[in-house]
Amino acid sequence: MSEVRRQRPDVIHASSIHFFGSLIGAAIAGLKRIPLVTTCHLSGLEALPRRTRILASIYEKTCGRFILRRSERVIAVSNAVRDHVITLGVHPDKVEVIENGVDAERFHPGHRPNTVIQVTFVGRMIANKGPLEVLEAVAQIDSPELRITFAGEGPLAGEIAKQALQDQRIENLGHRDDIDELLAKTDIFIRPSASEGRSLAILEAMAAGCAVITTDIAANSALIEHGRTGILIPVGDPDALHHAFTQLVENQPLRQRLGTAARAEVLGSTWETTSTATGKILKGACETHER
Repeated sequence: MSEVRRQRPDVIHASSIHFFGSLIGAAIAGLKRIPLVTTCHLSGLEALPRRTRILASIYEKTCGRFILRRSERVIAVSNAVRDHVITLGVHPDKVEVIENGVDAERFHPGHRPNTVIQVTFVGRMIANKGPLEVLEAVAQIDSPELRITFAGEGPLAGEIAKQALQDQRIENLGHRDDIDELLAKTDIFIRPSASEGRSLAILEAMAAGCAVITTDIAANSALIEHGRTGILIPVGDPDALHHAFTQLVENQPLRQRLGTAARAEVLGSTWETTSTATGKILKGACETHER
């Protein structure tokens, strides 16, 4: 609160309804009569495991709705997120879709040696992002030329580290600031997630020219065209993941074709466009609040 008094903000911008800081921001916005704009990043909960889905739904219908009711405007990072936000009671006219961008200069294809097939997972080590499914798929392919790298932190990181000790093909990096360098030498990027909004990790992998395997949830289907810019598989289908993984491991021309098409697809999604559109929403919220 002291920081708010010191800075005297014209608008508060909350990123995600799922962060405790957003709850604080919404409470302060109401108390101090400061306009609040909230950016939402998560689409539907349908594909999440039952326990996680129930808990997430309870949170969204209580804390999430409190934040959204306080918000002058709501930004959704994809159409799938917009649809989900509307189910929480937000009027459609209050929601603006502003898609996440990607820095295609920083994330770009690099040298990929023919002696190794580099497979990468980037993201939070939590169940709905699918790191354990990647481990399971790796275990089914007996290929010494595979190198599988996990980058990220979370409650499942210990299991990843344990498997890395047992399989020399697996590398557990934890948190990294050089994801661009990692993706530049990645052949196959796997993200078998159960929920997304507009995944920055997938966008960055596409910009880096990786062949992407991900799930066919609405947010991912809006990014990936199956068979042209990546491969889409059903959520929680280990056989489909194994088939897609094997297909890409054995077919270098297909990996290259998917990666080239993926990069071309995201070149128009720039952070400049995203930031300009977000600035207009923030300014508009201030002007509306002042009237």
